[in-house]
Amino acid sequence: MSLKSISLSQQLLTSILGIYVIITLVVTLVHVVIEYNYTKSNIQSELNRIAHIFEPALQTAMWNLSQDQVESIAKGMREMPLVYGVNIVDANNNTLFHSVQEGMDQDTQSTLMYSFSLFQTMDSSKIYLAKVTLYSSERAIFERLKVGFAMLFLNAMIKSVALILLFYIAFRKHLERPLYELMQQISNLKENQNGIQTIDVDFQKVNEFTMLQSKFNELLHYIHFQEDLRSKTAEEQNRKLEHLVKERTNELEIANQKLQRLASTDALTQIANRSKIDEELTQAMHQNKRYNRNFSVVMIDIDHFKNVNDTYGHQVGDSVLKTIASLIKKRVRAVDVVGRWGGEEFMILYHEADLQTAAELAENIRKTVDLHHFETINHITISLGVAQYKPNSSIEDVVQEADTALYRSKEEGRNRVSVFEES
Repeated sequence: MSLKSISLSQQLLTSILGIYVIITLVVTLVHVVIEYNYTKSNIQSELNRIAHIFEPALQTAMWNLSQDQVESIAKGMREMPLVYGVNIVDANNNTLFHSVQEGMDQDTQSTLMYSFSLFQTMDSSKIYLAKVTLYSSERAIFERLKVGFAMLFLNAMIKSVALILLFYIAFRKHLERPLYELMQQISNLKENQNGIQTIDVDFQKVNEFTMLQSKFNELLHYIHFQEDLRSKTAEEQNRKLEHLVKERTNELEIANQKLQRLASTDALTQIANRSKIDEELTQAMHQNKRYNRNFSVVMIDIDHFKNVNDTYGHQVGDSVLKTIASLIKKRVRAVDVVGRWGGEEFMILYHEADLQTAAELAENIRKTVDLHHFETINHITISLGVAQYKPNSSIEDVVQEADTALYRSKEEGRNRVSVFEES
């Protein structure tokens, strides 16, 4: 199958001009439609003005029953510019006057027309006299617009011819000739001083052709040094092996991190275990000393949890522990840490929280547990103790203070939040 040879410049010229012609036609048609509707509206308005001019005279003639005056006025209206027909029908539906330009009946009655009724006021009441209809024609629209349309289409044709010529000259100069020179150079490759075949077209400007020439020369350099690259295969294989070892090392590090997470997570409740809490508390203390970031600790104990285990069994007790751990975790902020301190005790580390803020957050958790409906067990409550870390004190001090506050909550009846107060 043979293909007809067409230059790239001709293809681009054909595509661009095709798009331009389509856009020009669309814009021209839109312009024509807008001008047509605008002119039609103006003619309709002129018919309206003509009607208002002749209306008083027609009203008087109709009231005086003067047929001659009616016909004379109607003929005068008929002679006005743009009026191609006049029709007057009285109150009894009798035609008093009808005159339409020959061959215009269908045209005028279906498009441009203006009707108005004549009334006579007598004793505060209106008496209907007649209906008057003025007709015009679309021919009047085209008569007004034909010169403008001709100039519009002539202008479009001149622009199209000029663009064809300009695009053709530009494409030949900036596309076709540089491509031809580039192909000639490729057909007659020459060796440079290093023995590498290259092309060297002297383009006047830096553009895509200079980039193409550069990339082609890079390809020639690659071919020339292909043998040298083959000798480096072993080195490349070593690099791949090192990369593979690095990937495996990363995988081992990820696995180790997973093991560390397992080691810092309570197996039953899936929250931080005591070892993880101790680590977080130590880190929070260092941040307090270095950046003056305060933090608070909340100790939580499940009220009468021993009775739950004794009455319903340890399986139900474990379920209660997991449920309360989940409720607490949902109520803490993303930056805070919640963990199982031991048995039925939990601890919350509130970062950037003073005593009042921590107490408010703890009260929210207490209400959440108090209102929660547990399966098998009707009601479970928790007691909470809140303490704030003091600069230059130890972790054991703040934990002891939170535990003291928790003990006070139990003494005062449980299901409450107590804040540590120095004596």
